[in-house]
Amino acid sequence: LSNALIRHNRTLQDLSLKNNRFITPISCRFLLDLIRNNRTLIELDISQCSLTKKENLLLIDQARLCPSLRLTTDREPDECIIV
Repeated sequence: LSNALIRHNRTLQDLSLKNNRFITPISCRFLLDLIRNNRTLIELDISQCSLTKKENLLLIDQARLCPSLRLTTDREPDECIIV
C-alpha cells in the first residue's frame, strides 16, 4: 500500500488509518517515506494506532517539513523537536 501511495498516487488527498492495530512501529519507515514523497496527500490520520510515542514524534517531525500535510496522531506537536 505504501509503495502504491508513494509512487503511483496522483489523486488521494485524505487517508485515515485511525484505530488500525496493524499500523505498528514497523510501519513507521513506510509512513515516513509516504510523508516525504507523496505530493497529493493533505490529511493523514494515524491516531489510535499501535505506534509508540517515539514513532509518533518521528512522524510529526517529518510532517512539519511538509506544510501542506495535516497529520493527526496521538501526540501533541509541542512534544516534538526537529533536530
